[in-house]
Amino acid sequence: MEVAQDIVKKVFSGLNFKDILDDLTKAIEMRNYLITRISNIDNNLDRHTPSIGTKVKFRYYKIVEF
Repeated sequence: MEVAQDIVKKVFSGLNFKDILDDLTKAIEMRNYLITRISNIDNNLDRHTPSIGTKVKFRYYKIVEF
């Protein structure tokens, strides 16, 4: 895994994160999948990554299992 290439960052202006997460879960359910768990790992992943020489911080980090 190359951290510099594998981390995707997308900025949504005018939308808050809760609305984006709600839209994602609705889209998953519309495809007849069952959401089993949403793990909240916010602000726990401040890690130094030697490959890009900086810290990677996640403001919102959710794992949606379906």
